[in-house]
Amino acid sequence: MRRSAPVWIRQSRSGVQTKNVVPSTVLLIEDDADDAEAIRRALSGTGCHSFRVEWVTCLSEALECLGRAEIEAVLFDPGVSDEQGIDALDRILHLAPDALILLLMKTGDTASVLVHQALARGAHPCICLNDPDVSLLPRTLRRAIDERFASRRVLSEAEQC
Repeated sequence: MRRSAPVWIRQSRSGVQTKNVVPSTVLLIEDDADDAEAIRRALSGTGCHSFRVEWVTCLSEALECLGRAEIEAVLFDPGVSDEQGIDALDRILHLAPDALILLLMKTGDTASVLVHQALARGAHPCICLNDPDVSLLPRTLRRAIDERFASRRVLSEAEQC
């Protein structure tokens, strides 16, 4: 089981306690530079919604990155790949079985067979790349990572009983 991002409590001078979270590492698989830059900007915020983004443009680069780095989430455009179809997602899931996989979709993609297959394998729908407002992405991604961690912790505790 993957370890969670380190969290520590800090007390400010006014006595208010705040949590600091080390940024999660996100693998962004996207071949459109404009889309990738918008996503990178949205995810490079501060505080508990900050992420370290590894950007690659094809599956072979993604697989190399997954082999050398601990990735908590993968933002995957299923239309990008040097290997087409659901096989690309299967290879990602094989190398990063604990990572949260979120699909980057374009408007109209939600009905495609590939999207349905990906969702059936545990991927999550994420954002529409046509939407110019990706400002909610950090909060959505952090919530998805936290929920996944919490559910795995509950399952782990249940297995120990």
